[in-house]
Amino acid sequence: MINHFLLKRSPFDDLLFILLIIVYLLPIWIFHFTPSTDGPSHLDNANILLNIIHPNCHLSNEYFELNKRIVPNIFIYPVLSLLLFIFPYLIALKVMASIYIILFPLSLRYTINSINNSASIVSYLSFPFVVNYFYHMGFFNYLFSVVIYLFILGYWIRNYYQLNFAKIITLSYLLILLYFTHIFSIVLIIITIPILLIWFFSMNRGGKENQV
Repeated sequence: MINHFLLKRSPFDDLLFILLIIVYLLPIWIFHFTPSTDGPSHLDNANILLNIIHPNCHLSNEYFELNKRIVPNIFIYPVLSLLLFIFPYLIALKVMASIYIILFPLSLRYTINSINNSASIVSYLSFPFVVNYFYHMGFFNYLFSVVIYLFILGYWIRNYYQLNFAKIITLSYLLILLYFTHIFSIVLIIITIPILLIWFFSMNRGGKENQV
């Protein structure tokens, strides 16, 4: 009976999930400042990047040079630069934090629904972990790497039986995006997918043997 309750999907499930996300967004926008240890540093770097690519800003070009190497941990800087082009400093950081707050629960929900669409209630376990140590430290590259990792995992689980060229390209773009966030999540996805392949293969093989 407990299992039946946990796997039963309520018609208000999606609405409740969205309302909880909104509740988590409220402190960001109610208070003037967003607590983030590395947040101001990220904003300054993004502002420097924005000034370097600006054609009329010669002062930044005298002291800074654009790093053209393809390295990890640069995902948030072009994103923040775009936000700074649109919003003032404090609002840009709030928008960045809000994007993470929205995407983290959704990414876990997407992965869980990819495994079992009737078990979406398990995705509510994401909320106690949304605002964590890494969030308060402002480690946004790492935080977004976890989000992208979960989306890649869910996408692969949904499509590994029928991977065509278009889906492989989509998966490749997601992996490239993951590379630019954090190396830890890259290593994790490289470990996770082979383990799941072995697990799914063993389950399918065991099922066929039982049928025989």
